[in-house]
Order: sequence, then structure tokens, then C-alpha cells
Amino acid sequence: EVCEDHAMWDGRVGKRRSDVVYVVLVTVVFVGVAMGTRFVHVSDFHFDPLYSPSAGADSFCRGGAPGSFHHAGHEREARRRAVLRDASAGGGSYGTYGCDAPATLVSSAIETIANFSNITFILVSGDSAAHNLPARDKLPAIQEVTAQFEQAVAPDVQILFAVGNNDVEEDYTVACGDPWLAGLASVWNESIPADQRATFLRMGAYAADVQDNLEVLVLNTVLYSRKHRPDYSGQSDPCGQFRWMREQLAEARAQSQDVLVVGHIAPGIDSFSYKPTMVDSFSETLLAILGEYSDVVKGAFFGHFHQDEIRAFPPGEGREGATAPVLLAPSVSPIFGNNPEFRVVEYAKEARQLINYEVFWRNLYLANSGIGNWTWLYDFVDQYGLAGITGETLSDLATRLLVDETTFNEWYRYRGVYASNAILPPDMGTPAQACLACAQQTFSTAGLQSCSSFRCKRP
Repeated sequence: EVCEDHAMWDGRVGKRRSDVVYVVLVTVVFVGVAMGTRFVHVSDFHFDPLYSPSAGADSFCRGGAPGSFHHAGHEREARRRAVLRDASAGGGSYGTYGCDAPATLVSSAIETIANFSNITFILVSGDSAAHNLPARDKLPAIQEVTAQFEQAVAPDVQILFAVGNNDVEEDYTVACGDPWLAGLASVWNESIPADQRATFLRMGAYAADVQDNLEVLVLNTVLYSRKHRPDYSGQSDPCGQFRWMREQLAEARAQSQDVLVVGHIAPGIDSFSYKPTMVDSFSETLLAILGEYSDVVKGAFFGHFHQDEIRAFPPGEGREGATAPVLLAPSVSPIFGNNPEFRVVEYAKEARQLINYEVFWRNLYLANSGIGNWTWLYDFVDQYGLAGITGETLSDLATRLLVDETTFNEWYRYRGVYASNAILPPDMGTPAQACLACAQQTFSTAGLQSCSSFRCKRP
């Protein structure tokens, strides 16, 4: 696969000086393990049909008065504002740091993904639509992302979309049986199996067989968010999704199937606000299920945070064993200062576990200057010296992030996909470093406090 416009570059990151990344580009093919299954995990496109680079990031590249955008009231707005202070480049046709993704960037990512060979399926873990789009523009934006995938990839490649908090009519607002789910079901008609349509219309979840003995459970984890409306925090099982999940996993176990789980919001700690992402009881239940069926669930894939992170939940927080590996993909949208990224993941059918993933990115500054294309960034297993991707190997990595400076510093730079505001990692042993490392391995405020010994709070 040779990258020339629609084809694939495979690059190797060279040395780094200040905020410049020097990349040596070579035309080689990503080669997977023999008999393995390759799939793509991509998240948070946040396609903005209203994008205008001339409007500037102060106005979210849409025009209007600064601060008029709804996201300005969100707790993460401080993070976006930091991007505007630190960003070293203005905007352009491929996007602007501090804004959501224009059509050019979305098309570029999808066309690049489509040019990989031997991809079996694609996981899109939520938020196809931009932040705070008017309701009338949301479904058309999601439809555009969906249609581009369906037109670009081979017809035998399954594309599985999860519901994100920006994919619903009002941010974080989706009820059981919500009429909006019918609209999403229509847009994602090719992705949702016919026998799963009723389940999706009820809760926004569905199951799909992607190959022999491998199934994907697509969850609607927006239901479990602390920001979700209507308030379901007094319920034990919103929309019956936990019961459905257990039934699917029990059936998979009985049939000797492996399962991958995909959703938008991961359980655990938000690594910017240092608050739990989910209502405590929902997080505990979800992790208990992942622990109970750790022999079945081989990986869980999420987005939402726009950062390249992990969640390793070792024994000790109400579980006898570690859960399946939980992997968080960065976004295509550069709204929080990261460069766009996606992953190619390898699952070994014979070993019945995740083997590895490789990361591909696009330098937004270079893209807007008419230079380069999507390039290889790093190999997860090789970078951190792991024996595959399991709950245990992620727990080991999370421990090293806390105590090993070399591991933490390199992980920190990859975390922001070499963003301009993520060049210098915090010093080891400081609250900023310890809290961030601990957020990768705990799901509760008490666990975070115990791990870090600091009072973790938003920077």
C-alpha cells in the first residue's frame, strides 16, 4: 500500500525538538501476525459542517461572538482555552487546534482507513457529530460520516457505530426508547443487524458477529454518565442494558465465543477533571460484568476523552481478577489540541487475545501547509515491552507510568498525539504526574486519592 493521496504512508517518528516533530516517511506495509484479525478503532470525529477557518478558534471556527458556543460552559473549556494559548499554528482547510473537524479532515481519515488491506471491521466509538451542533444539523452530520465510510470501505467490512453524547438531540440526553434512537437506527441501518434493531431502539445498544467465534457488543454508555439526562442515578439498570449485556456474554461463553466491547464513555476517572465519568453504582456494575466475564471479553474500546489513554482495573476494587483491557482512542477532532489519530488493532484468533495495535496520525500543522499525509506513529506493544494486550499487561503498564520516568514521559507525549500543548511532561512525583498516572488505573475518587496521595483536581 503506497501512500499518494488516497494510499497509505507508514512513517517512523524521528527526534523531537521543542514543538517540532521530525518524521521520516517510508513506504512499507503494516504486517499483522499470521492468522490474526485486523480491525480499526477510531473515535470522536466531531464532524462540523459549519466549520470556517476564518472564524478562528475563539469562536470555535463557526463565527459569532467568542464564548457564544455552548461548550464554553463545559468544564473542559479551560482545557480548550489552554490549547488556544499554547497552539503554535493557525487553522486551515484540514482543521484548527481548538475547533472540531472540517469535512476535509474527516474525508482524509476515512479514505486512509479504507486503504488498509485485510481489515475485517471498524469500530467507531461515538461522537460522529460536532460539539453543540443545532439539532437540525446533527443527524445530517452523522449521516455524512456514515455515508463516507460506507462508500469508501470494501462492502465486506463491517462498520459499527456507538452512540456518543454529542450524537443525541441534546448533549448527554437520551431516554429509554427515545425517538432520536429511531433516527440513528435509520442512519446506521447497515451496521445494526435486523435482529438487534428492537434492542437498539430501546437502549441504543446492539450485538454483531464480526467473524467466526468473535462478537462485538456495542454499548450505549452515555446512559451511565453523571451528566446524563433524564437522571437515571436512582435506577439499578437503565434501559435493562446490564441485563442484556450479561445475557449476551453468558451466551457467548456457552458457545465458546470471544467478545469485544465498544462504547463511548469509559468507566473510571476523567483525566482532566479528575472526577468519575459515571455514576458510581453504574461504574461498579459495568466493571463487575467485565471482571466476571474476563474469560470472554478480550478488550473494551472507548473514546470521549480525546486522548491516547488506557484504563487498567486491577484486583482490589471489588473484583477478584483484572478486567479485560480497556483502551481509549484519541479523537479525529483537534478541539483539545491533539493531532488526529486512529488505530489498527490486531486480534489473534488462535491465542484468543489482543496482540497489538499500531497508531496512525496526521500532523495538522503540516497538513494545513500542504505537506505530508497520515503517518505511522508508534507500535503499542513494542513501545512499552508488553506481552500482548491483556488486563494484566495494562495493569503492569499503569504501575510503570506511576514510578518510571522514561515510560511516563514517552506515554505523555503519545497521549496528546504530539499536540503542541503536550510537549513537556510534568515532573515525576508532582501532583500533575501522579494524578494523571493514577487516573489510568482506578475508577473511584477514593481509589484515586489512595493511589496518588494528592488531592487531584483540574489543572
